[in-house]
Amino acid sequence: MLNDVGNFDGDHTAVTFETAFAGRPAYANLSDSAEQPVPQPGVRPFFFNGTQKPLFGAYYEPFAGRHAGLPVLICPATGHEYVRCYNTIRKLCGRLAQSGFGVLKFDYCGLGDSYGDGSEADVPEFRENIRAAAAELARRSGNSEITLVGLRFGATLAAGVRFEGVTARNLVLWDPVVESAAYLASLRELHQACLVDSIRYRKLQPHRTTETELLGFRYPAGLQASMSQLSLLNKPFPYNNCYLLSSVQSPAGDALIQSLSRNTRGRFTHEFVQESAGWDDVRQVESALAANRAVAAISAKIAGGFV
Repeated sequence: MLNDVGNFDGDHTAVTFETAFAGRPAYANLSDSAEQPVPQPGVRPFFFNGTQKPLFGAYYEPFAGRHAGLPVLICPATGHEYVRCYNTIRKLCGRLAQSGFGVLKFDYCGLGDSYGDGSEADVPEFRENIRAAAAELARRSGNSEITLVGLRFGATLAAGVRFEGVTARNLVLWDPVVESAAYLASLRELHQACLVDSIRYRKLQPHRTTETELLGFRYPAGLQASMSQLSLLNKPFPYNNCYLLSSVQSPAGDALIQSLSRNTRGRFTHEFVQESAGWDDVRQVESALAANRAVAAISAKIAGGFV
């Protein structure tokens, strides 16, 4: 794992995945023009959720004097998409903090620097991680009302979480997984495609298939079973604002737009950005996500009060 040394709250120091991406500022200007240095708010990496199941998080303090609105919890993607999206998530956190929002991003169990090796991961555990992160964000920001931002399967997880002591007022769904059973099937197809990719292997490896590994990450039977039950369609969305950002047009996406239009309690808005992420492209399985337009759109929507 790529890593470096990061300073933690208190006197602790630790080697973390987070600091592997510290070479490029998370707060850089994300316009299409050349990036210009900007003042950087503080980023505080830390562990939370007790000593038995510690989760790693990084809290981005709002830029001094710019407390703009509700703090934001980022629910990242999972599996290989977690790695693909890592630096883009950092950019989004930095941009929101620069606009005056406190932001917390965290690692699920078995990913990044959080506890576990992935063998005990399942949907209920991931959602417990989200609840713990929301409580930590409320504690650090002093505000029990938050905005949730979920990317890919992280969006699917976040949309179904019920909180105690914390209220999610707004939800941002960024290229969400609409039907998780179909998503698992697409991951299996990508995994098989990688094994017979002559660019990756001089000698093809179609026999190197297991039931619990997909694209280099563990997907234990319990996780696959719990994932296969999830769908975003025809579910209540009890948020003041629900914002869907899409970079892919598909029948599942169209169905989600119609479902959210009917089932969101408050305001629902949808935006399409012409910025292909290549989620189903075997050539981009190991490519870092470049999503400057999506980051700019989400930041502007949150900063503008979802209007």
